[in-house]
Amino acid sequence: MGRVRTKGIKKEFDRVVRSADGIYISMLPYVDLSYEGIYENPIHPLQATKIIELSFMNIISAWEEFVQAVFVRYMIGGVSESDYSPVLRIGRCQSLNHAMDLIAGKSDFDPSIDYLDWSNWAKVLDKAKMFFENAMPFSSVNENQRQLIRDSVIIRNRVAHSSKKCKQAFNILAKRYLGLKWSESLPRGFSVGRLLISDKVRGFNKTYESDNYYQSFSVMFRKLSDIIAP
Repeated sequence: MGRVRTKGIKKEFDRVVRSADGIYISMLPYVDLSYEGIYENPIHPLQATKIIELSFMNIISAWEEFVQAVFVRYMIGGVSESDYSPVLRIGRCQSLNHAMDLIAGKSDFDPSIDYLDWSNWAKVLDKAKMFFENAMPFSSVNENQRQLIRDSVIIRNRVAHSSKKCKQAFNILAKRYLGLKWSESLPRGFSVGRLLISDKVRGFNKTYESDNYYQSFSVMFRKLSDIIAP
């Protein structure tokens, strides 16, 4: 079997992120909660921030699909664009389906029905430790990046769900990001979209800190893709 490459997977991830970024940029002129923004612009600020939220969700979904796709290709001996391939602990899998069966721990894994969790980086590392020496390259994601991945999932979950658990987790995160005390309240009507366009960015390494949280996450995930598939 020829060496499978991750180049196309990474290229598709980059395409989705850039597409989401384009939508985000197109919404920025309409997020202002002014008289003009509410009554004169063609898109209401609440609609504009909601679209930004959905663009962010697209990035997180694309990231998880990217991690899974690269992971299973490494398991069959795949290589990155720079010819990197992790050292396998159990030898090459026979096919992508074989790799998925091993990860799932079942012989009849069906991706159209069954689900593997790639949002929890601790679980990704547990999988990587079983199949790759030193869990590389997934263990190269540092603690700050792991925390930000956890944060991105909290943000994504709040967009997707209105459960009490998701709301509480998001409120705690938003207060931390805005520098508020636990006893302080978030601004009235504060939303995920408002957090994403906030320019008071905290917790990001200077390497990928950008103008606001949306852009900082976007830059970070592109840099993470370089770590996973160099």
